[in-house]
Amino acid sequence: MKIKRRSFIRNSFVAGAALAVPNTFIKLAPAAEGDGKTNSVGMRMITLPSGSFEMGQHDGGWDERPVHMVTLTHSFAIGATEVTNAQYEQFDPDHKRGEHISTGDDDAVVNVSYNDAVRFTEWLSRKEGRKYRLPTEAEWEYGARAGTQTVYPTGITLPTSYWKYQQATALSGDRFWGFTLKVAQTPPNQFGLFDMLGNVEEWCLDWYGPYNSDPVTDPAGPLSGYVRVTRGGSFATELLDLRPAGRMAALPDDKHEKIGFRVVQTDAPTQVSGIAMSTPLFQQHVPQVTMHWKETGKTPSFANPRVYVKIPEGSKGPLYSEHNHFPSIIYADNGDLLATWYTCDFEESRHLYIAASRLRAGAEEWDDASLFFATPGRNDHSTALFRANDGKLYQFQGVGSDSFQTKQILVSRESADNGASWSAPKIRDSQRRMLNPHHVLEHSSGCWVMTSDFNLDEPLWGELLVSWDRGASWHSAGPRIVGQHPAIVELKDHSLMIAGRTNEKTGSSYPDGKGLPLSITPDLGKTWIYRRTSLPEVSWGQRSVLMRLKEGAILYIGFTDGSGFVISETEAKYVMNPQGGMDFTAKDRALFKGYGLFAAASYDEGRTWPVRRLITAGGSPKAYDGGGNTHLFLMDDTHAEPRAYLNAVQTPDGVVQLLSSRLHYQFNLAWLEEGTHYQSK
Repeated sequence: MKIKRRSFIRNSFVAGAALAVPNTFIKLAPAAEGDGKTNSVGMRMITLPSGSFEMGQHDGGWDERPVHMVTLTHSFAIGATEVTNAQYEQFDPDHKRGEHISTGDDDAVVNVSYNDAVRFTEWLSRKEGRKYRLPTEAEWEYGARAGTQTVYPTGITLPTSYWKYQQATALSGDRFWGFTLKVAQTPPNQFGLFDMLGNVEEWCLDWYGPYNSDPVTDPAGPLSGYVRVTRGGSFATELLDLRPAGRMAALPDDKHEKIGFRVVQTDAPTQVSGIAMSTPLFQQHVPQVTMHWKETGKTPSFANPRVYVKIPEGSKGPLYSEHNHFPSIIYADNGDLLATWYTCDFEESRHLYIAASRLRAGAEEWDDASLFFATPGRNDHSTALFRANDGKLYQFQGVGSDSFQTKQILVSRESADNGASWSAPKIRDSQRRMLNPHHVLEHSSGCWVMTSDFNLDEPLWGELLVSWDRGASWHSAGPRIVGQHPAIVELKDHSLMIAGRTNEKTGSSYPDGKGLPLSITPDLGKTWIYRRTSLPEVSWGQRSVLMRLKEGAILYIGFTDGSGFVISETEAKYVMNPQGGMDFTAKDRALFKGYGLFAAASYDEGRTWPVRRLITAGGSPKAYDGGGNTHLFLMDDTHAEPRAYLNAVQTPDGVVQLLSSRLHYQFNLAWLEEGTHYQSK
């Protein structure tokens, strides 16, 4: 995928200055006695007084608002530093330290999950006979602000000594090294706390949830959730997010080299807020009925494209109007269609979440978009929806550790009620790498197979993953698929045929020749055969579809030309390569040159593609906004959508439900054959 890179040092510094807020109400009780005592594992504990403060930031991120008054009625002791390796390993001698960082005894501990951190506090409580736990999110922000209410505890800027992200002497993907995570190497804040910003993220007690404007006392987050709060950012966090108000979160079982924790010691009670997590629109009013599909048969069927991405202009989180892309679609037993895609301002972002919409059975319009999945502060890049043969729905999701898409784990959820409710996310592959799920299918052998991107460096490769336990665990067949964004179909001989995107720099070098590159494996990834077809190559800004139709044919959907053309975000126009296009045969046998989105059918397992039709509503030129990387274009008899990321499913009535980056198309095989004067046998 095309990445929009930005200078985080420059932009974050400017943004940090712009986010300044005046000092506002903060009230502290007198400091408690016994400050600065060291406990039995060598932690220096600082006692913070009770008090009140304004939590959040008026002009901060969407989840930092509304600013609200918080009162902490009890003093509490908090670690002056994050828990170190030496301290943690008194509890867990087998703990695995970082690969290039957090290698010393006095470095902040990393590679600990939320559940690991909780177990440590329980062990320490038993050891000392005093109650230790993780800080609540409110306690953490109270300690980080230390009596201040500006953007940073140091004012409107953060001194450069805290900028570990910018100090990195080696950067590859999201690996950083060349500096230390030794605690207490930067000045403490006014409370005497070290490293509250920018060393490692710190687990908090709370489930992640929304704020409201009501004053709260001793809060500890919502009643439930699926991600736990982390605070403070890490050495891999851009300056803009290194603020006391900045919020992130992670799955409770996730662990990596950017998250650690500190502890509090207190007998003070905590109060879950009781704030009800609102039910997303796509989960509301979902009928639990079984759809009786009516076959379209040999009657040609085509529906003009309709918009499925409905997000108000100017939206800045958790749904974003700027960039919506990378769709997935399934149908439910009740006849509804469910679509997901990622939503963000730009792709290389910490704030890349998954949106969803539902087209309810019998409805003409898709619902407005709602949030489907988010681990705030991570790059959730991307989702593959899958409907198993038993009707159960699955989400397979790549979850990152920061703003990059190259260090992800694979997570899944499932639904047995047409997507009205979803199970808690479970980690299915914890080996961090580029894991962008694209397509999942159930193989005739009984296993499930999934395609994913593998790397961002040329030449680009895709990866095949295989599961023999219905998605509970996966093993990789390695980066053996030519090109990114692999589409997949099972052939009649049980081989897998996979179509990838052409490498931009290496061009047609592998395999030799021109045309769409195919990677074919007869044995689930052990051996491979490579060849090219007569179909045009897929370029950046494009993703193809390859699927078996219920009628038996193989369907391919792609584009006549690559993306080497100029698009417009302000004016709809024909987007085409004058030297490109493809010859099509109309139903009256007339030849014409067509441009853009097309479908092709093969009746001989992908060797030939005799049926090819431009996917267009036809008629007089009409302007469409394709969203994503497509933007504005004109559609008519010979011009279709010029580029998009595609995904499709065939519903039991025989209709192909095709999504581009913003538009939903519907057609059947009879329509496709009619357009090319082909008589199916």
